Amino acid sequence: AAPAGPHAEMITFQGAIKAAPTGLQGIDGSGNIVRVFVTDANGELKTPAGLIQMPIGYKSVGNMLAQPEFYWAHRGGSASFPEHSLYGYTQSVARFYGALEMSLARTSDGVWFGLHDKSIARTSGLADGAVPNASQQTWAEVSAYQITIGAAGAPRPYLKLEDLISVYGASHVIILDPKYETNRINDLLDRLKDLYGSDATASNRIILKGYGPSTSELVNAGHARGYHTWGYFYDTDNASYSTEASKWDIVGLNYDADQKYWDQLHNAVPEKRIVGHVCPNQSAVDIARAKGATGFQCSGVASIFAK
Repeated sequence: AAPAGPHAEMITFQGAIKAAPTGLQGIDGSGNIVRVFVTDANGELKTPAGLIQMPIGYKSVGNMLAQPEFYWAHRGGSASFPEHSLYGYTQSVARFYGALEMSLARTSDGVWFGLHDKSIARTSGLADGAVPNASQQTWAEVSAYQITIGAAGAPRPYLKLEDLISVYGASHVIILDPKYETNRINDLLDRLKDLYGSDATASNRIILKGYGPSTSELVNAGHARGYHTWGYFYDTDNASYSTEASKWDIVGLNYDADQKYWDQLHNAVPEKRIVGHVCPNQSAVDIARAKGATGFQCSGVASIFAK
């Protein structure tokens, strides 16, 4: 009623008011029509050029194993896209891959992330020995580099396990191979329990992977918490089929192995599913199927129809 000091009785906005973009029409998870926007680098709403409906993957490990055939993307489609990148996994999901495979390394500060090798040198385009092994680097040191290899989509950032699970852990089965960190398997299982909320939920969505003739450390730790395990073999491992294949829930064999080795592995564990690995194209899938495979680990996801 009696303002003291400077004040305004009216405010006038100068210039035209910028209207919000129309947005692209989509459908949410409940079937409702929605408008979708993206935010550009300046924080402004924009209409995206297009949308792709992302298919839901296998509902559980049990659901996957109930399929007549099942497919998973090797390192997120390592022959088609930057391996172990979120970009590669997303491209695989868009191509109907219901399961995603990830090799794991662990940094010195305890971060599990996607890496097949001991070091990031190969995937970062560096010379051998240019950087220490991942186990001797912090996550900050690893993430200063990018994945530079891949037929399409490179470079891409390295991907933490927790970020893959955050995006696809509830919608897809994930196959995890701790590679050179099997001695830390319980650390990994504890991390999965934290990410999923319980061992029961995690083991419903995760399969543990290991080299078939390896020690039983991973198998025993995984089975104790309810996990299924996959052991991959090669034709050169044929002497161990009869002694080592039975400890795994699922087994695998290189797709180009001679038929006699497929027969030997099947005869050693006739009740188990055999996954053909690593299939770079549809021809490799067809070869593995003809030899007895009912599951397929695929690197060439861009050329293999997984539905």
